[in-house]
Amino acid sequence: MQETKIAWTEYSSNPIHAYVGNKWGWMCVRKSAACNYCYAENQNMKWGNKLRYNLASVKKVNWVLRQKEIDSWAKAKPGKAFVEDMSDLHLEQIPEEMVLSVYKGFEKAPQIQFQVLTKRPERLLAFAEKHYPDGLPSNVWVGTTVESTAVKSRIDVLRKVKTNSGVHYLSCEPLMGPMGKMNLNGIQWVIVGGMSGPNWKKSPMDLAWARKIRDQCLNHKPPVAFFFKQSSARLPGREPKLDGKVWHQMPDGTAL
Repeated sequence: MQETKIAWTEYSSNPIHAYVGNKWGWMCVRKSAACNYCYAENQNMKWGNKLRYNLASVKKVNWVLRQKEIDSWAKAKPGKAFVEDMSDLHLEQIPEEMVLSVYKGFEKAPQIQFQVLTKRPERLLAFAEKHYPDGLPSNVWVGTTVESTAVKSRIDVLRKVKTNSGVHYLSCEPLMGPMGKMNLNGIQWVIVGGMSGPNWKKSPMDLAWARKIRDQCLNHKPPVAFFFKQSSARLPGREPKLDGKVWHQMPDGTAL
């Protein structure tokens, strides 16, 4: 587990690696428009196994569970940790027994608030119903990426996931269009951000889209915590204010 510059968390941890021969790296498969300019894929091309994130590549890898990484969580300092930020913990091709080992590791590290974010909430739901029928561990927040209205249905699936933390969250990042009216019942946290990186100008976020989401969060009963990560910008975190204010609300009332 290492410190991260991702604004809405403190640490990141990738307990599952994808090997090609003796070359380690990561692997995922593009799922929706938010994947078009994936930072993790770009990093994998530079520093990892040199494979693109697609169905052809995923057939070439051997998955390896980093048990030492999982065991280290129990001794880590308290904080929030984004798990599998370089992939998707609920990717179809990752063996289920490995995913279960990751969740068992969560249980042994109650001082860490683990943040699981997936573009495959239907797989998260099926996994939770099978292995945690009474609810996922109390230190697990579950989230899904909702970057446009095309994938808005993910929200309905996510809210069905039973948790003991009581936190379901949405990542509207990179926000690629207006979301319209959102059903935020059963949602406790919404993250909004524009695209960053070398391709940021290809899909700029209109701040009016972010305001619409913010206002729905604030006016919801009960209110939904709203976290504005940044406007569209070349470098992450360079434009963190919306209407002159930093919005870094957290679902548990804490501050980062």
